[in-house]
Amino acid sequence: MEDGFRVYNCDPLKEKERHDFQDGGLAHVEMLFRCNYLALVGGGLHPKYPPDKVLIWDDQKKQEAISLQFLLPSEPQQLHVFETSPNPKGLCVLCPNSDNSVLAYPGRRPGEVRLVDLADTERRHLEVMAHEAPLACIALNLLQGTRLATASVK
Repeated sequence: MEDGFRVYNCDPLKEKERHDFQDGGLAHVEMLFRCNYLALVGGGLHPKYPPDKVLIWDDQKKQEAISLQFLLPSEPQQLHVFETSPNPKGLCVLCPNSDNSVLAYPGRRPGEVRLVDLADTERRHLEVMAHEAPLACIALNLLQGTRLATASVK
C-alpha cells in the first residue's frame, strides 16, 4: 500500500491499526518494538515527506511526534563491497549497537554466513558454515549482536 500503513497482531492474526494519508505516500514504515511509535519515510509517486526526512508518528495520539531532517553530502559514496553467494532475497542483518556494529550476510558458499565488524572491516571476517542448503533467513539478537540465528531453504 502506498498511501498509509497497517499494524497487525500476529497471534491471533488481526489488524490492530490502520491509517490512510490523503496527501501523499510512504516508502518505509518501521515500528519501534511493540510501542505506539512508528518511523515514516515518504515515497511513491506523490511522497508525503521528502526522502531525507524521517517522521516519528505517535499512533496513540494519531499525530506527528518528532520530525528528523537529514542533510546528506552531495553524493553518497560506496564504502565496502562484500561478495556473497546468490542472494535473491537480499538477506543481511545489522546490529545497530555502536559498541558492536556487526553485519551478518550470506557467504560465498550456499549455507555460509559471514560476520564482519563494521568498526574494523580490515580484520578477517568470521565465516560460519550454518547449513548445507542456501540460507532463507539470518538474524542477530537485536541490541548486542552476540547471537546468530539462521534458517535454510530445507
